Amino acid sequence: DGIRLFCTMAVQLSRTVFRGLPAWLITSPALKMTIMEIGCHISSLTHTTDDINPFWQPPWPSMDYYKTPIEEIIKTYGDAKEGRLLSCICGHNLCLDRFGPPWPGEDRPFHGEAGVSRWAVDSVKDNSVAFFVELPISGLSLIRTLSFTETKVQLETFVKPLDGKPRDIEWCEHVTIGDPFLDGVEIEAGVDAAWNAPFPLEPSWRYPASGPLGSVPPKLALSMPLKSDERPLGDVMTSRVETPFFAATNVALGKKLQYTWNAATFPWLALWTEHRARTSIPWDGKTRSRGLEFSSKPFPEGKPPAEREAAYQGKPTTCTVPPAGRTETVSIEWIAL
Repeated sequence: DGIRLFCTMAVQLSRTVFRGLPAWLITSPALKMTIMEIGCHISSLTHTTDDINPFWQPPWPSMDYYKTPIEEIIKTYGDAKEGRLLSCICGHNLCLDRFGPPWPGEDRPFHGEAGVSRWAVDSVKDNSVAFFVELPISGLSLIRTLSFTETKVQLETFVKPLDGKPRDIEWCEHVTIGDPFLDGVEIEAGVDAAWNAPFPLEPSWRYPASGPLGSVPPKLALSMPLKSDERPLGDVMTSRVETPFFAATNVALGKKLQYTWNAATFPWLALWTEHRARTSIPWDGKTRSRGLEFSSKPFPEGKPPAEREAAYQGKPTTCTVPPAGRTETVSIEWIAL
């Protein structure tokens, strides 16, 4: 609705609509960021001087799952459970307390509750805005605080069990970039090895010769097909984090997106490549995206098998939230070259 809610010295927070859904616009002296009410997705990040946004915007329409008949969700997105997320997903989304499908016997959304729940404003300070949600199925409360300094945003997430008991969770910061920033982008990351996902081999895999769980050189794993490449290509991989960062640079656009995080909590960088390979509803062979998903577990595979239940390739695959809660901090930089 464009009505300003808060105005402080350094940041301004206003209500807006993005992709047809309610959202908040945060404006600092150098940056503008849009946060979705459903899911708290970071849907856009731009400099105040232009509108170049690195984050992925799906080619299908968004819908308010809570106000839309389930028949319409299935018709538009092909599946009720996954459609709940697809109806609102974009940009950087939080996967918690699941990364991937729910475990056997669970009735949870794909990638967990956090990315499909309605969030609320928790606080506004001179240079920061915080958002809050409670997840009834997961039994967790979350606060996401975004603090702005120049071209950097510090994203701090506090997670706490509602019952005061320790909880094992899956946690992924699922960053997805899209066109026009994606076309011609160069991606580097502090990873020392990469592997195909343990999924059935598909004709669209970029490196099928390696097979499921096969090793792929990190430089090849990080590469992205050009927009002009007519081949349908798509796969999921993981990479092992050595230095916790990735940087995506588009020289032609003069922009660089960089993230850093805590490698002890997120020792994996999952890599999702989608280059017009998925032809089912709502993908329809039109989507181009690259997921750069730093996570507590290597693959979005549901309940991990015994060989990946506690560790994989020398890195842990678990994350525990103590009774008093835990805080993780991520740095986001949007740089003009």
